[in-house]
Amino acid sequence: MKVWLVTVLLLLSSASAEDRYSTARMVSVTRAIYAQGQWFGRIQSDGYVEYRFSIQLVDGTIYVSSYSPRWDWSFEPTDLVVAQPVDVRIDGGRLFIKRGDGKELKTRIVQRTRWNLINLPVAR
Repeated sequence: MKVWLVTVLLLLSSASAEDRYSTARMVSVTRAIYAQGQWFGRIQSDGYVEYRFSIQLVDGTIYVSSYSPRWDWSFEPTDLVVAQPVDVRIDGGRLFIKRGDGKELKTRIVQRTRWNLINLPVAR
């Protein structure tokens, strides 16, 4: 009986996680490399890479989010295509992008912009 109840609860929780996704449009993907640890013009460490995603929801809100891979073997978002639909969900200050393999890419929201009907930015 307990196993059946746990199975039902797991199925319900996974179904509710899928419902939180909404379809959005990838507006842009940019990649920047920052050098760290410069000392007398010499770089002491390799630095880090940051990806910035601009994603437009159906209601016109554009979210700019940031992702920095921690390791060389971390996910690099080379399969995300600009102007293509993506599945996203927002949880507080985080924006999760569903990857092609079904996993989530966790990003940090750095800017929100709402566009009005004549495509002019409206300050919030």
